[in-house]
Amino acid sequence: MSLRDQLLDASKRAAEILDGAQAKRRVQEDGYTRVDPVAIAEAGGVPVMMRPLEKLLGAFLQPNGMPGILVNSRRPVGLLHLTCAHELGHYFLGHDTTADEHLEYGEKAAPHEQAANEFAFKLLMPRWLLLHVMQRKGWGRSHLQHAEIVYQLSLRLGVSYQAMVWQLKQFNWLAPNAATVMNRVQPRAVKEATLAGAIEMPRNGGDVWLLDPSDRDVVIEPRATDRFLLRLPSHAGAGYVWTMDEAADAGFTIRPVLRDVSHEAKPAGPVVTGAQRDMQYVLEPTEASTESTHTLPVALAERRPWEPPGAELEHLSLRAKYEVLPDGLSLGTRQRHLQEALQG
Repeated sequence: MSLRDQLLDASKRAAEILDGAQAKRRVQEDGYTRVDPVAIAEAGGVPVMMRPLEKLLGAFLQPNGMPGILVNSRRPVGLLHLTCAHELGHYFLGHDTTADEHLEYGEKAAPHEQAANEFAFKLLMPRWLLLHVMQRKGWGRSHLQHAEIVYQLSLRLGVSYQAMVWQLKQFNWLAPNAATVMNRVQPRAVKEATLAGAIEMPRNGGDVWLLDPSDRDVVIEPRATDRFLLRLPSHAGAGYVWTMDEAADAGFTIRPVLRDVSHEAKPAGPVVTGAQRDMQYVLEPTEASTESTHTLPVALAERRPWEPPGAELEHLSLRAKYEVLPDGLSLGTRQRHLQEALQG
């Protein structure tokens, strides 16, 4: 089979797997924004093992004909997802046992590695999913010229910033020169620019989510080390304040980001009493909420303190499902083995 046919077959197989996993229903009806490769592996009866490794990113193993996936747990979460999807590609495309120290993107990689990569990228970043998330956020192709937008897009799809740039280039949504420039931007610099000193940089590779009302009704899947900024419209001049009773019950607090206004540009034109302006807040979870296996509500409403619930001017309601990937067998694999032991 030619390389072209192998890549077409990999793309077609990824689409079939997404259909079988009802990925569109999960996104369009349940509110999720990414495809979960670990859940797909578990549903296909392929155990996933997370372990700290020196050099390997991951491996597809078939001891005694039993398939399994090994993933380096010490890598950033976006690369971890991509590695799992890449090894899944080896499985679903009928490849032999293989170990990967890196994921080759270029034409010099072996054909079966290029096919596994094609599968992984089409599994995690299909065109329909990118369009869905971009439409929800109100992002057009012109927004993709900004590294901070591409970074936020990568968080919602659960992939690395570099992988997102590559896929946007493959879809011709980024010109080659623009993709080259974008690849020179380090995610750490994007995080620092987003935080702008509001809070400390997250540790251990944590990410920085910038949430606003366009994230309404979605399910985000952060990790415990991630940090959140909320950008919310403010009508404080008309007496409105943001409250978060339901989010507080789930273990979240918010506090405004205080900036030195003497360094900010004065607004042009006349001052309008009660006019809207955006304010930034820090959303902070408790340790207990980051360890929860439940989907947590994060609901905020902007209303006047003397008005009853239901009189909101604006609201933001989303859910957070923290992703936990402990070393050892994945949680779904453990549960399946436990059920089999109980039934056997």
